[in-house]
Amino acid sequence: MRGHHDIVQRFGRFPHRNRVLGRTDSADEAAYLAQGDFAG
Repeated sequence: MRGHHDIVQRFGRFPHRNRVLGRTDSADEAAYLAQGDFAG
């Protein structure tokens, strides 16, 4: 669960949920998601 905390600490939300929730990715979120190393 530490990984989840770190993601929220970094972005203030779960970036992998943005598309489903109709939110736009920030540049930092888009770069993070492009890495593909999240458990979303």
